[in-house]
Amino acid sequence: MSESDKPSFPNAESRKLCWAARDDYFKCLDNSNEDEKKCTQKRQAFDEHCSKTWVKYFLRRRDFLKYKDVVQKEGFVPTEDEKKT
Repeated sequence: MSESDKPSFPNAESRKLCWAARDDYFKCLDNSNEDEKKCTQKRQAFDEHCSKTWVKYFLRRRDFLKYKDVVQKEGFVPTEDEKKT
């Protein structure tokens, strides 16, 4: 395997930068009532400092945790299709 074929793993410093950019972006979304237009610079920094797979993971995880919180507070509400079965 050549040097260019080896996967590169982020070192501790780049992970810290990624996590800080993620936290800044999510905080911006929380403070702006999920208005992504107000957080474009934070999103650019998030995309710049984190790998695409990490960005995808963090976004999906955030959505899931928000959904989980709603279900825990309000209970599960089945869709019309689920009510028929």
